[in-house]
Amino acid sequence: MIDAAALLAHPGLEVDYRYDQRKVMLYALATALPTDPMDTDQLPFAYEDLPNQPLLALPTLPIILGWVDLVRDPRTRDPMLGIDGDKVVVGQASLVLHRTIATEGSGRARTFYAKVVDKGAGRGALVCVRREVYDVTQGLLATIDTWLFVRGAGGFGGPHEGGPPRTPVPARAPDGFIENGTSAQQALLYRLVLGDHNAVHADPVHAVATGFPQPILHGLASLSMGIHAALRGATGSLKTHAGRLRSAYATLASPVYPGDHLRTEAWVQGTDIRFRTSVPARALVAVEAGSITLDPLY
Repeated sequence: MIDAAALLAHPGLEVDYRYDQRKVMLYALATALPTDPMDTDQLPFAYEDLPNQPLLALPTLPIILGWVDLVRDPRTRDPMLGIDGDKVVVGQASLVLHRTIATEGSGRARTFYAKVVDKGAGRGALVCVRREVYDVTQGLLATIDTWLFVRGAGGFGGPHEGGPPRTPVPARAPDGFIENGTSAQQALLYRLVLGDHNAVHADPVHAVATGFPQPILHGLASLSMGIHAALRGATGSLKTHAGRLRSAYATLASPVYPGDHLRTEAWVQGTDIRFRTSVPARALVAVEAGSITLDPLY
């Protein structure tokens, strides 16, 4: 059973991180960019030798900087907290950018349990893992909240209210959409840039034992791909508008399997973009209630 008091008192973990242009490009590939080898709008995120075009970092890059798995990492794993790692999936996530993302850098990240919500007996629990990413000057670069859904863990007497916001998409046709595929190796690529050791993303035997028919893509990868596609679909140019991203959040409703074909629909509302990502072949929504806030154009 989850011990809410012990969870919130847990010290978490601070780790150093460093990244270079190679990791910037590998991250683009791990999030399925570029989707078209002829598309020079996406290429600057994955190729550094274009004439008159410097390499660009995707604005979601901080999601992988200094990442640690508090539930499974030997340095922080604690059975007394009451979280069964095999029952954990990422349910919702948010990213807030406080500074512009460079194509190389270093710093320190602090990860800790920030909130917990009891959904009731026989149901699940929501646990917010917060990561504060600081650059080398000690300035706050980004804040990432990853809401873990712990299946069947409700009923421990914790608070019943709380959780991340949910903003439904408008009840009208989208202003733009993007369709793109994922590769059979997508989860294996993403785990390398993330530094992940959760077997559900790689080992088919483990995936089946934990209730999935095959290894699943990381929820944070699905979120990032949805953000990138929504920016492209809403603005027409990822290269031009990626640097305007200031925050994003979404609900991760269903797992994406490596090899799935995705469709992301985007709705423009002022400087905000609403989005959702579906898997048409399986008739399900993978990322829903997505919201992006951009810096305004002047």
